[in-house]
Amino acid sequence: MRRVRHRLENLPYILLTVVLGITVPIIPGIMPIQTYSSFLRVTKLCGTKVPVKVMSDLVEIRVRTHSSIASNNNFDRNLLQHDDQKVKDYGVNLAISMIKRLTSEANIPGVHLCTLNLEKSVQRVISELGWSFPHYGKITNKL
Repeated sequence: MRRVRHRLENLPYILLTVVLGITVPIIPGIMPIQTYSSFLRVTKLCGTKVPVKVMSDLVEIRVRTHSSIASNNNFDRNLLQHDDQKVKDYGVNLAISMIKRLTSEANIPGVHLCTLNLEKSVQRVISELGWSFPHYGKITNKL
């Protein structure tokens, strides 16, 4: 998740390059958010400025789950897994909306999808965008 590649605030920059006649393709990199902790780690490592809306949405997911855990005297590991799933779902939906906006408003012909060996979220993004090939059937990891 590189700073220049994932932020929609760069849309004016992308459009400016077209106006200036720069013909080198700009391929935005999109990496769906996998977990809250990995998101914080990667954004800190890259020095990324996270949009307020994204951060508040993720904090809301985390707070709701931690409240459930605190109110439950019997600690249930499924609550933590459920939190991760909500974060992944949010990450997939955010990636889809970013890609739709980039491909429509900036006329970007495609994106580089980053998996970091966690391909399931990227498969969901590709499927939801209608970019997968139905005749291939279910994609499985052959490693």
